[in-house]
Amino acid sequence: MSYFRSITQNVVADPNNSSTDNLAVSASFTGTATSTLGVVGLQVSFKADQDCTVYVDQSPDGTNWDITDSFNAYVLRGGIGETVQAVNSYARVRVTNIGLATTTYLRLQLALCPIVEAVPRSLDSGGNFKVGVKSMEDEYGFEVENTPTGEMRTITPFRLAGSSFDGTTIDTNFWTITNTNGGTTTQAGQLILSTNTTANGATIAQSVKRARYSARSANAFNTGLRLGDTGVANNVRRWGAFDGTDGAYYKLSGTTLYACTMKGGAETAVASSSWNGNRTVPTLTNFISWEIYYLPGKVIYSIGGSLKHTAVFPTTTWTDKLTLTNRMDNTNSGGITSNNIMYARGASISRLGNSSTAARYQYLGTNVTTVLKISAGRLHNIVISDNLGSITAYDNTAATGTVISTIDSSKVLGSMDFHVDFSNGLTFILSGGAKCTVIYE
Repeated sequence: MSYFRSITQNVVADPNNSSTDNLAVSASFTGTATSTLGVVGLQVSFKADQDCTVYVDQSPDGTNWDITDSFNAYVLRGGIGETVQAVNSYARVRVTNIGLATTTYLRLQLALCPIVEAVPRSLDSGGNFKVGVKSMEDEYGFEVENTPTGEMRTITPFRLAGSSFDGTTIDTNFWTITNTNGGTTTQAGQLILSTNTTANGATIAQSVKRARYSARSANAFNTGLRLGDTGVANNVRRWGAFDGTDGAYYKLSGTTLYACTMKGGAETAVASSSWNGNRTVPTLTNFISWEIYYLPGKVIYSIGGSLKHTAVFPTTTWTDKLTLTNRMDNTNSGGITSNNIMYARGASISRLGNSSTAARYQYLGTNVTTVLKISAGRLHNIVISDNLGSITAYDNTAATGTVISTIDSSKVLGSMDFHVDFSNGLTFILSGGAKCTVIYE
């Protein structure tokens, strides 16, 4: 004898938690309590033309909403459809417009499902499973990190440019200070950049050394920085890995915080309200860690360990050069005389990779000027093979500018170790019959 049984799946659309009403910026829709007794799954579908956050609340009594699951519905990702396990007696749905304008269309529906294979209540805001172990830690609680190119960090980041600010004297071997209209940069255990009260005061602190970019590695800018206020009209403060015409940086212009890139003096600025990560702006008057990771096709902005924005450049370059300086500047304009201040406890650019790459060599045996490199690099050794003449090395693309070394090769034979970075190029002049092999990268 055979028995046949059928199950009817009575899925019901809940009018209490469905809507097509448009939402203004920061406005919210809040549904009303619906009984979930006899319901296993809460299926919510949503689509709008502005970024929104969708919340599914659950309650034991329809008044106290003790459990909430949230999902970010970004326009670029299309609509979302999520199933939440019903674990309480009542449910409701809320939606908040976190976009930049009022929605022109919005479609929200909650379906109540008696039978469904609902995933556990263990999803993050992106709809991914939460797991018990989110990171690897050692016995000190230090977390293992990855680089932006996906490798686990198993080496110490190598500082390329910048310094801490110990004492009360700015070290001009490491920092160039430029003051305009009464602006000042001083040091007292931290760097203090002040516009002061003369109209249009300005000041710039820029590292003397440029941080050489090496292909396949990421560079990272880091500073511990705070501002003296939350923003003033006609004042701009910037900090990051840039030199005034190229690079990546944060900018507070008026009261708006931006993540910026600059190419050949042309700036692209993305306001915090349009960031594609965590858009929460930290307390600007508190010291916090500001980081920027950069590669040829990507720039990643992180504040206090929280990913804020990722700028991706699949078909264009975002800068004309990747060998950059640390820079912080503070500028008043429009005739304002308020003293606006920024404080930095250190600033550096590090390479997330080895300190050196594979070197190359060049034999020089004639009395001519030889340009060995037209960009930044590292001079490792000069191997002198004859006690004749003299050798001069320049950090430049011509035999002028900064001298790395002048050698009387009549008194030296063999290898001279340098292991120093040059920022602009490498040029050698040999005279008097000098001969040498240059090892550099």
